[in-house]
Amino acid sequence: MNFFAAAYRYFARRRALLFGATLVLLALGAGLCLRLHMRADIATMLPDRGSSVTADFQLLQEAPFARKLVITVTAAPGIDGAALGAAADR
Repeated sequence: MNFFAAAYRYFARRRALLFGATLVLLALGAGLCLRLHMRADIATMLPDRGSSVTADFQLLQEAPFARKLVITVTAAPGIDGAALGAAADR
């Protein structure tokens, strides 16, 4: 027997139970979302294959102005975006 068909038949007559279980699951999910901890650490996304980028970012994080500095890396016109990745791997 199909699980969803059986679940439908069971909850078709017990709508209050279905709504209650749904509310409990939503509350549980919301409670778990409140416990999440976000990290704004780009170092985990940097290449670590012998590049100096990781060391440079570590120095930038220790700098006193690091919380006020925004670094944007973009490709110049005519330069492929893959060239940026190749430069980061060096």
